[in-house]
Amino acid sequence: MFRGARLAAACEWAARQFEGIPQQSAEFLAASRAQHEGEERRASRRTRRRYQVGAVLAALAVAAASSGIYGRQEQVTGTIQLWDITDPGHPLSLGSPLTGPVGYIYSVAFNPAGNVLAAGSGDDTVWLWDLAQPRQPVYLATLTGPAQAIFSVAFSPNGQTLAAGSQDHTVRLWNTSPQSTAALICATTGTSITPHEWAQYVPGRPYQPPCE
Repeated sequence: MFRGARLAAACEWAARQFEGIPQQSAEFLAASRAQHEGEERRASRRTRRRYQVGAVLAALAVAAASSGIYGRQEQVTGTIQLWDITDPGHPLSLGSPLTGPVGYIYSVAFNPAGNVLAAGSGDDTVWLWDLAQPRQPVYLATLTGPAQAIFSVAFSPNGQTLAAGSQDHTVRLWNTSPQSTAALICATTGTSITPHEWAQYVPGRPYQPPCE
């Protein structure tokens, strides 16, 4: 079979033969092309696989280096166990596993500050926990929207946006900043609550309007 430069030269020669080329030569050239295309597809798949594995390892390394905490996903039970890997040779489990998702946990990610953990689940949801106190994680929210399993989750560099890639071929984005979310709500609700309305709906508490 022709490969590389010989295959390219043969294809160029065949293209210049206006009256065609012998059947045997045409069949040999077609087989060479098919083999070449198959080798390229296999090489491309191997390259993508290496990139995927490298990206996963890099993400785990960054999370571990930034916080000293590693979240291991338990795919069978749908739980996540946190480990303190400050001393990689002697990892220590931190409290009980995080629970809630139903089905496999396909992906986990720490925000850049290392104090929020996101988990993509096979039940079409993303779960968030506050890890300000790693031994006592606090459940924050369950994000919904995708129609199928969540295969990957990632925070933006500033930690204010969470992206989730789903089996339904979509990528969803959520704003995870309470301050910017509150500002958006205040900007779209109109005038702030008045002292009279506060006294009516929040009696007995000092007047502290959420939107100024």
